[in-house]
Amino acid sequence: METGHGNLPELKSGDIVFVPGATWNLQYYLDFLESNSKNGVRIYQLIHDLIPLVVPEHIGDDVPEQFAQWLHQMSDMVAGFIANSNATKADLLRFFETFEREPKPCIVVPLAQEFVRSVPPIDCERKPIFLSAEKNSTRRIHARVYNAARLPYVLCVGTIESRKNVWTLARIWLSIVEELGGDAPRLVFAGRHGILKEDFDQLIQGSGSANGSIVIVERPDDHELEYLYKNCLFSVFISYYEGWGLPIGESLSFGKAVVASNTSSMREVGGEFADYVDPADFHDIRAKIMRLITDTQYRWERNCQIAGMPLRSWNDVTDDLCSHLQLIKR
Repeated sequence: METGHGNLPELKSGDIVFVPGATWNLQYYLDFLESNSKNGVRIYQLIHDLIPLVVPEHIGDDVPEQFAQWLHQMSDMVAGFIANSNATKADLLRFFETFEREPKPCIVVPLAQEFVRSVPPIDCERKPIFLSAEKNSTRRIHARVYNAARLPYVLCVGTIESRKNVWTLARIWLSIVEELGGDAPRLVFAGRHGILKEDFDQLIQGSGSANGSIVIVERPDDHELEYLYKNCLFSVFISYYEGWGLPIGESLSFGKAVVASNTSSMREVGGEFADYVDPADFHDIRAKIMRLITDTQYRWERNCQIAGMPLRSWNDVTDDLCSHLQLIKR
């Protein structure tokens, strides 16, 4: 379906439109949906999170106001919402209550814990800058990834921004390096640079990246990220708020223990297999991380438990979503 001023499809009463992403900067498309909803077309909006309204302190500019305006507009026109977690559904219901709106039906379709890699390009011969990931692989992984992973390390995947609690994690790593010295593993951040992280940048610069013990791998591709997951000691994901929390499930899908926040949706992703912390409690986070670093028996036992964990796949997500839409259609 086009979202510009081109030819949009003709819809009739009783048709269902499923909107899988945010459309709050596509006013022409919103007008199209609104006019059709008045003519009997049923619209269902997938909502991933209410980050701009729940933690606006981690969002820049006037995004919270724009998001609120979009959610009000969608609430007027949709027949229902589909949320990606029970936590997101609870936040949506709180939105209806706060603004004294009539609640719209909301179905929960949890996302997956499965890591899905992209198909590599056929032609990826990029020697000598790149090294072979595996003996029989044509895929090349950048040397910066190998360099980051050549010493024991703990992995943190996600956008490097204030909401992900990266400043706290960097502070914790400084204290771990101070205590353990040369026995401290590296901390590898894997993700793109985000917003509102000036304190993190200053800490990294002022500490010399914790004397080289903190490494940033910016924008790794799927194959590089897979390599980092496979070879880490464990992972850490102590975000303040998430709509789901993909890196938690991805870490578990590789059989790796994970220290995760106990807020919002993150317990839904990790179940009983993650070690949970209060993201605002420095000492709680540090203690859980230190246990996984120093207690190798405990880390091995956790990994063994995770190996037997039933994983929710993206096929499961698709099947559930299609089933719900088929029931709606009837």
